[in-house]
Amino acid sequence: MVSDTSTPYLTMWSIANTATHSNQADLKLLEEMGITPDVTVREKRPSLKTAGLAVMACVRMQRMQQAWAGHQKVQESLLRKLDSMRKRQSRGITTK
Repeated sequence: MVSDTSTPYLTMWSIANTATHSNQADLKLLEEMGITPDVTVREKRPSLKTAGLAVMACVRMQRMQQAWAGHQKVQESLLRKLDSMRKRQSRGITTK
């Protein structure tokens, strides 16, 4: 017996499985007929909008990297200061 929670998954799996086998059968039938897919077909070139968005994303990531480097420097200096304060405290020296 199949549980109710797995039914949608099984349904989608069976649909995908049937579609895959159907496509493979269609390709095999076309191949037997002597029709082969054209391997020289090129994919669509990226649009100007897509290229622009990619450039904008690169610039944004570079700015974020620079900001992160600044945060890292501050964090490192804070950690050094904390470490020196702990060392002083362990020696019994307190600063006021």
